[in-house]
Amino acid sequence: PPQPYHEQQEEITPHHHQKIRGKLHQHEDAQASSEVNDDVYDAFASWCKNEQGIKSLLHVSMFDYDASSENNNEEETQRKLIRGLAANRDISNGETVISIPLSSMITLNSIENDPILSPIIGRNACETHGWYDELQILIVYILYQTSLGEASRIKHYVNMLQSAPVEDMPFMWSVDKLRREYPDPMHGVRVAAEAIEMDVKAMYDEIVPVLIQGYPSLFAPPTKVKGMITTKKNREDGAVEQEDTGEGGGGENDDGDWMYSLDHFRWAFAMVNSRHWHLPLKH
Repeated sequence: PPQPYHEQQEEITPHHHQKIRGKLHQHEDAQASSEVNDDVYDAFASWCKNEQGIKSLLHVSMFDYDASSENNNEEETQRKLIRGLAANRDISNGETVISIPLSSMITLNSIENDPILSPIIGRNACETHGWYDELQILIVYILYQTSLGEASRIKHYVNMLQSAPVEDMPFMWSVDKLRREYPDPMHGVRVAAEAIEMDVKAMYDEIVPVLIQGYPSLFAPPTKVKGMITTKKNREDGAVEQEDTGEGGGGENDDGDWMYSLDHFRWAFAMVNSRHWHLPLKH
């Protein structure tokens, strides 16, 4: 079976950097990232500096990436734009590139200090329900903050997450696309993607039905119909009972889409898993 996600990341990250070194070029056409994304980046950078106390010599930028080496056909040249960080100026040896106060990081303490979420997914609630996977709790936190829209205290970070591309994450693909791209069921990418999907589904089934039952006004779908909640994927396995409370839940986003569906949970997993760090903290 695959190693825990953070261990995978620690193992492959250094090799990945070595592989692409020299193949990244800052894209000179800033317009390629679109004016909308530029506004999101600028707002995020301003929020980090002025409200979060984050000091950095870097800025978000788009890079031209030569992806030819990822394909079996080395004669075929494939280039794509990827998002990353660029230096604002030349950096001297020994300089601090980025400094992030612990208070500005999203941790379990962020949930513990939230008056609404603390009694729901705080430490006491997690011990009661046996929720010991930190990723699982942080996923719910990100979805909750996303559901708040402009009212979220981390809306600028959420906007950055929502603008992040996910097309290069095979476990985010549909089953048909995954099987089309990797027809061999024993191919490493397909095996890993299917294993991650099973893990995400297990995390979802362990926590979301409990949240719906206990706090329907926050987590239930916006519906008045009693019955089954069915996810778009794996419909036979993705249904959970919903109690008819006589009113819809509050867990929808600005588009009226249910924020706590399996699809959104999968997206939040991708965001948390690709961005989390394990720090040696007391709590």
